[in-house]
Amino acid sequence: MSRYSKIQDNDSLVKDTKTKAVLNNNLNELQAYKARRQATQTQGSRLENLEKDMSDIKDMLQTIVKGLK
Repeated sequence: MSRYSKIQDNDSLVKDTKTKAVLNNNLNELQAYKARRQATQTQGSRLENLEKDMSDIKDMLQTIVKGLK
């Protein structure tokens, strides 16, 4: 008996009969998913950096305003 069985109505998905996991066997879809995941992680890192930079600028401006009083 084969370890993988096809999922009805979807040629890209198979089910591992031993672990019951659903797997995608389409390499193009996998590569597209990895590219989307990487882009999302990169965007998240850029957002975190921008938030930190804005916080630093705010702190600097507060220090300047305190020095003018």
